[in-house]
Amino acid sequence: MPWLFAAVILIALLVYGYWPRPVLVDLAAVKRGSIAMTVDDDGETRIRERYRIAAPVTGKLLRLELHAGDRVERGTTELMQILPMDPALLDARTVAESQARLAAADAAIEESQSLLASAESAAQLAEDAYQRANALHKTKSIATSEWEEAEHDHRAAQANLRSAKFRSLVRNYERDIAKAALLKVSNFSETPTDLPFKIISPIDGAVLRVLQEDSSVVAAGTPILEIGDPRDLELQIDVLSNYAVAIEPGATVTIEHWGGPKPLHAKVRVVEPSAFLKVSALGVEEKRVRVIADFLEPWEERQTLGDGYRIEARITLRESDPQSLHVPAGAVFELAGKRYVFRSRANRVERVEVSIGDSNGRQTEIRSGLKEGDRIILHPPDTLREGDIIEAAPSSSQIDALN
Repeated sequence: MPWLFAAVILIALLVYGYWPRPVLVDLAAVKRGSIAMTVDDDGETRIRERYRIAAPVTGKLLRLELHAGDRVERGTTELMQILPMDPALLDARTVAESQARLAAADAAIEESQSLLASAESAAQLAEDAYQRANALHKTKSIATSEWEEAEHDHRAAQANLRSAKFRSLVRNYERDIAKAALLKVSNFSETPTDLPFKIISPIDGAVLRVLQEDSSVVAAGTPILEIGDPRDLELQIDVLSNYAVAIEPGATVTIEHWGGPKPLHAKVRVVEPSAFLKVSALGVEEKRVRVIADFLEPWEERQTLGDGYRIEARITLRESDPQSLHVPAGAVFELAGKRYVFRSRANRVERVEVSIGDSNGRQTEIRSGLKEGDRIILHPPDTLREGDIIEAAPSSSQIDALN
């Protein structure tokens, strides 16, 4: 009988060896909720209004004491000193150039005052419209989209007003500098002096870049340094032109991987009307469009962000119905021109044909074929077939939490 016992063991081993074993797969549940259609791209921060300080007269620039990052105060901080050139070298042309710069500064002031008046009027209209929309929104008398449009117009008008005030301030400063330079040039030949021509900061902010640090002879109009307010940041996102056509002012922007503990948010203020050519990292020429957005969070929540910092932006184009079904995009595959998913039913694989809607690369809307709570297989291997036995991998619970 020993041979019978050995035969039974051999048969048992053969059965065990050929018995189908479950395939470990990642499972996720079909959920209900909206999915956002987005445009994802890199962008950078930039100071909204920057001012480049140039030499107002020809002369010897004394070595600058300021460095990038130093704070400057309007009307207090001395930016640079210039010793005007030898009076023997001054001529009628130098005086004429100074007179022309003063005349141009006067004309720029008139223009800035007109723009400021227009911006103030537009800001007041937007403020009144926003207050009315806000009151109606609280009583649910207008659609949310109308309230959001009024809010966007209000934000844009306030941003334009700030820019107009800044331009007016800078134009007045430029006129004062041009007037002082003309007086210095005109009187220098009569009363020579060794006193330098001092340039004082026109704004509160910080030094962004020092373009000419060492002492040297500079011509009038030579850029010396750049200043701006690092608190007044905006976003610049360069998107492909075929995506830009779908982006509208007021669209929500989510800023991720910027270095802070949580994502930041912004609103698109303007989509520039002109595209430009940009070469990608792979050497491909692309037509891109600049999208400018304003931060929603106060400066205190993003104070570590500076000018020119890289960010990853996600611009929301639209959202699907909150009651729609969706699955991870990696669960859907195509076969013979149709879309399918593998569903888990009693630990066995079932192939289900589905009709899909929008997809953002992370989630796909399911219009028919599945119901809420169904367990579907993510990234099914090519060897998986209908009827195969499966087992949920330990990572499935984490995937469900993220989905």
